[in-house]
Amino acid sequence: MAIELTSVESMVTLSTKEEERKNLIEVGQYGLPLKALLTNFSCIFGLQSGVAALNPRTTIRGCLQKRLPVSINWHRLPYMVRRHFMEDGTVEQGKDNLLAWIEEAVADMSTEDKVFTYGDTILSLSIPVTRDDGTTYTFKWDVLKHTLMNQPIIPRQVGGVKRKKVEEEVERDPGELTMDIIKVQIVCDLDVTSQWWKFRGDGIKATTCPIQLSFYEGWHPMNVEVDVDYDVMFGIESLKGGLAYLIAFCNANGGGTIHQDDGYLLMNDGTKVDLLASDSPAHQWIKDNTHELWVEFPMINAEFRSVLLKRDAKSIALDESEVTADTDLFLVSIEEDHVVLRERISILAAAV
Repeated sequence: MAIELTSVESMVTLSTKEEERKNLIEVGQYGLPLKALLTNFSCIFGLQSGVAALNPRTTIRGCLQKRLPVSINWHRLPYMVRRHFMEDGTVEQGKDNLLAWIEEAVADMSTEDKVFTYGDTILSLSIPVTRDDGTTYTFKWDVLKHTLMNQPIIPRQVGGVKRKKVEEEVERDPGELTMDIIKVQIVCDLDVTSQWWKFRGDGIKATTCPIQLSFYEGWHPMNVEVDVDYDVMFGIESLKGGLAYLIAFCNANGGGTIHQDDGYLLMNDGTKVDLLASDSPAHQWIKDNTHELWVEFPMINAEFRSVLLKRDAKSIALDESEVTADTDLFLVSIEEDHVVLRERISILAAAV
């Protein structure tokens, strides 16, 4: 399953009054929600903080806009390049032809969705040149290389075109050349398909890590696996202020706006949900939709030893005889270079 948008973005409206400028007034959610599990897991990544489990079957693709600057000094171009563009012999027509060539080349790249990785040449011109003796060679002029960032990019269009003639406010020699600077910006899509992402938004902050997880109703190795459909699993400790739960409630109930300062949700149907009341529909919805499962995952031996040292011994069972009501971490098997564990967790499956 492919996801075009990797995270729920947020829009923050701030008060224009100076004394209220730092107060968050409204948080409106938009974007494509992820199928997420909000849980209290703590051991999957070896007691690491702020890491979310990404389903390996989920494909993440992110597109952000970046602008690559191109600055060309016409009079410093190689003679072969200037001659190539000066079809009618005038400098101004030559500069027009140069800009047209850049725009056409970028348009072709956009049509082809051509991806450039770090170090690739994005714009270059090859000109056949004939020597006096009749032999030929190819002169190559590299205009732009992809060296400003290490992510793949797709050129989309040319923007920010400027043509500037540099002249000093002093008397010049009539035969002295002025510098003609041509500046453009190549607008690109930052095309990223890596599964390692930093999620940042209202209520969510975590780095995703692809890992194979299995879910069961109980700790016993003979239990039947439960099919859980999800994209990413967030640990509660990586959620700030529980806002992700409110986002999930809004998404599941027709949408709404979170008024954090005043402690209520304004749903799209006009209903006002009081978050300060103990019997709030939002709190009841979270309670009704949270259930207990056991998640199975691999862990390298060194991390498992660290968990054994830091966890309460009463919560860990190394075999069936040690399982009690307090057990929330069970050793399923010991492999050559890792162990297989099951952790008891509470899960809220939602779209965030």
